[in-house]
Amino acid sequence: MNIRTKLFFINMLVVTILLASLAYFMQQYSSRIIYEETEKNAYYSVSQLSQNIDNLLQSYEQIADFMYSNEEFQDRLSIRYPSLPETYYMYADFIEPLSKSIRGSKEVSRLMIYSDNPTVQLGIIRPLDQNVQQEKWFLGFKAHPKQFRSWTLAEQNGTHVLRLSQRLNNLDPEANLYMTLDVDIRLIYNLLAQENTTQRFMVSLSDGTVLLDREGQHLSYGGKLQDEPFYNALEEQNSGNMMFKDKDKSGLIMFQTLHSHRSVEGIKVISIIPVDGLLTKVDQLKQIAIWLFLIALMISLALMYMVSTGLTKRLFLMASGIRRMNMEKLEPLKGIQGKDEIGYLGRIFNDMIVRINKLIDEEYKSELKRKELQLKTKESELYALQAQINPHYLFNTLHAISGSLLAKGDQQNAEIVRLFAQSFRNLLKKKDQTVPISEELEIVDTYLRVQGLRFGERLVYEIDVDVQAEQLLIPRLSLQTIVENAIIHVMEKKMGITVILIEVKRNDSGDCLISVEDNGSGLSEDTRMFIYEKLHEEPDLAGDKHIGLRNIHHRLQILFGDQYGLVIESELGIGTKITMKLPLQVNHRGLIDHDECIIG
Repeated sequence: MNIRTKLFFINMLVVTILLASLAYFMQQYSSRIIYEETEKNAYYSVSQLSQNIDNLLQSYEQIADFMYSNEEFQDRLSIRYPSLPETYYMYADFIEPLSKSIRGSKEVSRLMIYSDNPTVQLGIIRPLDQNVQQEKWFLGFKAHPKQFRSWTLAEQNGTHVLRLSQRLNNLDPEANLYMTLDVDIRLIYNLLAQENTTQRFMVSLSDGTVLLDREGQHLSYGGKLQDEPFYNALEEQNSGNMMFKDKDKSGLIMFQTLHSHRSVEGIKVISIIPVDGLLTKVDQLKQIAIWLFLIALMISLALMYMVSTGLTKRLFLMASGIRRMNMEKLEPLKGIQGKDEIGYLGRIFNDMIVRINKLIDEEYKSELKRKELQLKTKESELYALQAQINPHYLFNTLHAISGSLLAKGDQQNAEIVRLFAQSFRNLLKKKDQTVPISEELEIVDTYLRVQGLRFGERLVYEIDVDVQAEQLLIPRLSLQTIVENAIIHVMEKKMGITVILIEVKRNDSGDCLISVEDNGSGLSEDTRMFIYEKLHEEPDLAGDKHIGLRNIHHRLQILFGDQYGLVIESELGIGTKITMKLPLQVNHRGLIDHDECIIG
């Protein structure tokens, strides 16, 4: 048996035992939690329901207390009225407004008053006839003379109601004056509507009469609590919980008895949770635990297989890679990854191969690089030779043209050709990247004189130079390019007079500012920002024979540092100002030198 098989079976055995034990204990623990949570929720549900029913009944008892304590009401009902109109007047003036007030404040199905006074039997006031005396609430008062209030289950027009009966003998203890107030039993049902429909809820009076019994979607009224198999257990205590078992029924019972008022003494609120519902949740939990065990086992087996395979596979790859390696082709091993000892060993071996290849490259490729560099140098020299023009031939030709024009009397064109020849001589007489600013200004002045002959009075320019900066070195043709841009973008597009101001001055920080300002149409902020972004892009030097603003900006930064370069200021409708910022003191190599004097 190889190492891979041994690792796999040992890990599989350990993981299976651990997962099985964990699944069993988690199932037992979760089952206990389900039972405890179900019991707790049922207790809270019964307590909240009991409190809601108690508050509901108490709100109607407050009406009965008001009627009982209202001596004026009882006095008017005890008076013997001599005529029916006086009875009508009393009823309309007092009884009817009182009845409307009660009905308006609470949801009352029916409000009735019973009296043995024959002169007040009108509207909601009824006589105590034989039919009334046979009703359950009246028989209760007769059986218990000291009882002054009771709740009973009654039926009115085919609908079950909860009837509150009240003696009204506060003014005269011997008076036969009663009131009944009917409450729709659905008010109590509405309190159950939000409770769990999987539970059975019962509400019973103190004599065992079931006000309502909801089991699932089934609702019944008027049963007897004594008929239930758990009745005897409920009689032994006022509240609590218990498990009961019957022939075909078993479950968890939570119950509570109301004792807040004498009239509701003994009313019980009962919740019954079937054992089948609890077992269903436990069975579901067992199934979940089994599936989780199987899934975790499969994942663990797959991971163990991949880990053991990964370890042995990397060792095999390393051994086979070393066997295939030869000195003519040294390549790092592939597939040796990971942060363990095998991965560490593979990385060390690959680093060694990389170092060996690096030494070979340094030895055999250095000569190739030197030859390649020499070839590029020769190509650059050839390109420079091809780009050159014989200055003597060009100057002699231009002077011949100028002389011919003078002989013909065309002095203006002769002057243009002469200035062009002078400008071209200035361009070709030096090959350095930097030139003194005096030479650059000479090129610019010649260029502007040519443009002055071209545009006449439409061009006005001024050159203001600080004497201390005349020998300052700047990139070759940089200022001339900026002036040329001003002529192209302003002079050739503007019909009026174009003013170009060239200034060379020193700022407070000791740097030199060379600015070219025009009175053209100016740039919008978006255009200025676009040009600013272009300045900071890498210049495309391949095949580019023109020196643009971007190249000038990069040349200034290469020569003097990133803090130097071009600054563009412009205001729409007023003009544009382009400034070259560079150090004031430089040496003949174009480098910053604060210890030397200003030299050309």
